[in-house]
Amino acid sequence: MAKKFQLVDTFEQRTPTTPPETNWKLCLVCQEETTESLVCPVLSKRRDPGSGYTTMAANLVKFDELGKLPRTVQLQRLDEGQGVEATMVAHQAKWHKTCMLQYNNTMLRRAEKRLIASSSAFGSTDNVPGKRARTHSSEATTSGTSCFFCGKSGTETLHEVATFQVDTRVRKCAAQVGDNELMARLSMGDMVALEAKYHSKCLLALYYRAKTTVEAEQKTDHEGVMSRIVLAELVLYIEETHLEEGTAPVFRLADLAKLYTTRMEQLGVALCKKVNSTRLKERLLAQLPGLRSQSKGRDVLLAFDEDIGEALGKACEQDCDTEAVHLARAAQIVRRYMFEDTDRFRGSFPGGCQEDSVPNVLVAMVNMVLDGPSIKNQSHSSSRQAALSIAQLLKFNSVKQSRKQGATKTQEPPAVRHSTSQETPLPTYVGLMLHAETRKRGLVDKLFSLGLSISYDRVLRLSAQMGNSVCQLYRIEQVVCPPTLRSNVPVNQTRGSWTTSDVRYLQPPSPALPGPLDKIRGPWTTRDPSSNSIHMRSHLLAAPPSLRISPDYGEASTAMCAPDLPSLSYYDASRSIFL
Repeated sequence: MAKKFQLVDTFEQRTPTTPPETNWKLCLVCQEETTESLVCPVLSKRRDPGSGYTTMAANLVKFDELGKLPRTVQLQRLDEGQGVEATMVAHQAKWHKTCMLQYNNTMLRRAEKRLIASSSAFGSTDNVPGKRARTHSSEATTSGTSCFFCGKSGTETLHEVATFQVDTRVRKCAAQVGDNELMARLSMGDMVALEAKYHSKCLLALYYRAKTTVEAEQKTDHEGVMSRIVLAELVLYIEETHLEEGTAPVFRLADLAKLYTTRMEQLGVALCKKVNSTRLKERLLAQLPGLRSQSKGRDVLLAFDEDIGEALGKACEQDCDTEAVHLARAAQIVRRYMFEDTDRFRGSFPGGCQEDSVPNVLVAMVNMVLDGPSIKNQSHSSSRQAALSIAQLLKFNSVKQSRKQGATKTQEPPAVRHSTSQETPLPTYVGLMLHAETRKRGLVDKLFSLGLSISYDRVLRLSAQMGNSVCQLYRIEQVVCPPTLRSNVPVNQTRGSWTTSDVRYLQPPSPALPGPLDKIRGPWTTRDPSSNSIHMRSHLLAAPPSLRISPDYGEASTAMCAPDLPSLSYYDASRSIFL
């Protein structure tokens, strides 16, 4: 029988020592205080809570027979005479999960396989070795307590590789990241046989590096394929634009780069950085030999050789400064005609008032803007009323000189002061119509702020002026007879102003009906022409009635009128002004 070779630990004391006493409150294996929680089989929720002690005791005995127990674990201190299992149960032994994994069934089978392999190498026929004491050298102890990846021990917990899946994945990750140093360590054997230990963060860092590398390679491949496809589409777009008849295209490199970026995003490629315009230009010039690049300040223009001369000529003709001067001169011409022609509102809107209120030059310019300057378009123009409306609003909102804005806290622009000489029929009609239909000041002022109507105050002033004119006419003719009368309207004798509710009995002055009617003769207009209301004299209310109105709505009985009285006309009772 061949002899067994054993490495003698020179640091181990030859004299027998008494095993230390076990602290059953600490881990059974390492006897150290760590942050890792302790596991007690008695507290297990399994049906056989004490089975953990049976497995642990049997494995420790077998590891001791194989000589694989470290010096920190001595069976003498775990056996109080009744066996290791009975002692564990009596003291309710605890251990760390990581310590228990070092002595489970899987680790026991691997230890037996390694022992059989080493015995076969030395020609041993006895596969069951006897009990032996295991010793360690100082160098082996140092390497066994350091991380396989970083080479440091530190204060963090070291985990031992227990499965071949970890070894396979580590080798794959090392090849993906190209870590030659790690691959050299792995060439010494599998990590399980080397009893490699590692920090959790070191192993996870390797996995993350490998994952990032693979994703970057896949992303680069996908981005490269999509980039070539988008470049081909961009080249076809430039060629098709160049082949169009009557065009000499000039492309801005910045616009092409934006188009390239947008198309890449549509294809699902998320670009981490801005597209390199110079590299894109070089790729385009390589694909299109007839394309040339020209720099203009910060812009880069791309054009074909045969189109460069024509493009430069058109650029010289279409000078932006010249166009701006033309626009300014056109505005001066139109404004001169706008302020020469002045017209004021006279209380009515006769036919053709819209055409007469704006100059023909302004209407012609608006028509050219709407339909185009071509004579063919102007001959069949269908926007005559739209042009008149826009021209009226332009004249209504135009001023000879803008007001200077003073130092105010708010940043709102100053209100436009509309001159009465610039009032056109459209904004006047809109203001009067809204006031007559809605009586809402806010709506009228809102349209006034938008430049579409006259102000509410201006509406009231026009109403008062028209009422005063009617009263002046009645004073001259010495007769008051509203056109439309309604019977059975209660008379409010306390009212001091003329309203429709006061119209029930009227007696025009006549030689055939003398009496107190002479008292009401006199001016009825207000003293202030700018006032917004019409007031009647108080002695008018004391005039006795002499004419009864027919019950029929809107009509007066001619049979009850004197032969020398003037006939009655109609009056709109829903309005408070005479029209």
